[in-house]
Amino acid sequence: MAKLMCWQCQRDLSEEPRPISRQAVCQGCFAPIRCCYMCRSFDVSHRSTCQEDRADPPLEKTNANFCDFFRPGQPVRRVAQSRDQSDASAALSALFDEAPAVTDLEGDRTDDGSDDLDQKLKDLFGDD
Repeated sequence: MAKLMCWQCQRDLSEEPRPISRQAVCQGCFAPIRCCYMCRSFDVSHRSTCQEDRADPPLEKTNANFCDFFRPGQPVRRVAQSRDQSDASAALSALFDEAPAVTDLEGDRTDDGSDDLDQKLKDLFGDD
């Protein structure tokens, strides 16, 4: 049998009886095994994420499904990709950390009660 790894935790699933049933889950993380991420036809670069033209891919790729075209293979999604996503999120937030924060309208009031934003609008449009 080919070595089969869980898409969620990378546990070895080669001992899983074939054909893989819809109820089969990884004993390490309890993620469904018969899902799009575990199929050879799953391809994130493909328009519908499934290379099988006759398949009707489910919306939720991590859920177990009844696809007639399911063929177990090496998972496309790996735990490392989740780490890459968090790295990308950190880089994105670092990029916008120096951007001016949105201020509260009430926080822009001066001590005498006049609204700073109203004054800026009046100055901008010349409305006195």
